[in-house]
Amino acid sequence: MFVRRLSRPVAGKVYMRDARVGLLHLAFHEYTAAIASALSTKVDLTVLHPVQQVDHIRPVLPAGVKTKVFNKPRFRDPSNIFAMRSLVRQLREFDLIHVQQSGDPWVDLALGASVAKKTVVTVHDVVPHSGDGDRIPGSFQARRMLHSRAAGLIVHTESMAEQLREETAAPIAVIPHPSTRGSFVPPNRAVVREPRNRSQVLFFGRIWPYKGLDLLIDAMYKVIEKVPDASLVIAGRGDDLGEIVPREPWIELHNTFIPTPEVADFFESAAVVALPYRDATQSGVGIMAVDFRRPVVAAPVGGLPLLFVHPE
Repeated sequence: MFVRRLSRPVAGKVYMRDARVGLLHLAFHEYTAAIASALSTKVDLTVLHPVQQVDHIRPVLPAGVKTKVFNKPRFRDPSNIFAMRSLVRQLREFDLIHVQQSGDPWVDLALGASVAKKTVVTVHDVVPHSGDGDRIPGSFQARRMLHSRAAGLIVHTESMAEQLREETAAPIAVIPHPSTRGSFVPPNRAVVREPRNRSQVLFFGRIWPYKGLDLLIDAMYKVIEKVPDASLVIAGRGDDLGEIVPREPWIELHNTFIPTPEVADFFESAAVVALPYRDATQSGVGIMAVDFRRPVVAAPVGGLPLLFVHPE
């Protein structure tokens, strides 16, 4: 809807293919790849990403998609002032800019102050998750400023759209979270329906307090009583896990970033994926479980139930 609005009329017709779209990537590599795959067939697309993320994002992008790099210093580095000026100069050449919620106030302030009127933002979290706090000072304030000035916003659930309508008059589109399976396995690879371990529970992804890993571990003690050979695999980076994860023979901990080529093995090995979240808007891990045809045990919070409801 936003691309069509900014397309240029030629001889009385509108050609979406003529629209120059800059897809600004800062996080969620596989999600960005899914968006790029869809947009590249509709518009003249360029993916812009930090030079520091070349090794992560380029291997998962569709073949032939144009890319540009920019320098993105760490948050506390004052050279962000000059880096953002350079980034804005690159972005001005595009008819439309699409960015996912970055969490970086430098980027949000630069977009909001300079190119907001042609920027569409995919909003992952309207409000902070419990226990998150303001991990980067000023990030939520900068995010809200961009939301209020943006050309349009994209969310994954109607409840998120309702929350945003209270703080912005920008048009809001509700679009389901895309499949990301293509970033992890070749397109012709068959789905592995039978788990390699029929008693294995998988907890996957970046470990924040709101994701309820401690609740899952408490529940697993009860599972072990009924299913003695059950096991829990925890795969994802987190802080202070020594205070949460006990030394138990049935727990396998991978406290690290999981490289893209290794993701499929974790899902194909597991019998079930657990989402014991205290609160949530939606879940990329839940989408991955669906993509890999794994059953999910999820807390009934936020938009999680909508991920697993059969269409009528």
